[in-house]
Amino acid sequence: MNPHDDLEAYVLGALEASEATAFEAHLATCSDCRNGVASYGGVLRAQRAQHAAAASAGRFARAHRV
Repeated sequence: MNPHDDLEAYVLGALEASEATAFEAHLATCSDCRNGVASYGGVLRAQRAQHAAAASAGRFARAHRV
């Protein structure tokens, strides 16, 4: 298996624990994958912000139901 194929799954937290551990060992030796993981930082922050905004809007709507 090519560890480069696991980059997106690792970033999204979709790997099994043993797969994540193996990918982290690979990260120690692969600058391309380290850069790839780092490049997802903005995407993950935007995704979390969108999720938080949607959750906040849902709480507001529930609090203000008539």
